[in-house]
Amino acid sequence: MGIERGRIEMVAVARRSLVLLVIHGLDIEMKRAKMPKLIQFVLKNSLIGMVIGWVIACGVVYFDLNGFGSLVLHSRHVVTALFIMFFSFGITFAFAYLTTAVLLLPTDKDDFDRV
Repeated sequence: MGIERGRIEMVAVARRSLVLLVIHGLDIEMKRAKMPKLIQFVLKNSLIGMVIGWVIACGVVYFDLNGFGSLVLHSRHVVTALFIMFFSFGITFAFAYLTTAVLLLPTDKDDFDRV
């Protein structure tokens, strides 16, 4: 297959944080990888904020606020306009939600360990 013997390839499996280590031609080994707490915190809060941004972007287009929905849907480049809108709303709300979550983190060590 064009893969050198003994080369290690890591394949991330989304379900239950499993990491599959494949050593081609030798062995297959599965290990449970636990994601660091900080990375989980950032990903969870960013995804929640991004979904909120997408819902608001859908609302702006659906309810045609200030004619914006019809402007976007009747343009020559509908897909590009929607992509830019959803991308910008998603990133903006993801950063806003993550920033709020970071600012509201507890300062006491005992409370922080429960997060």
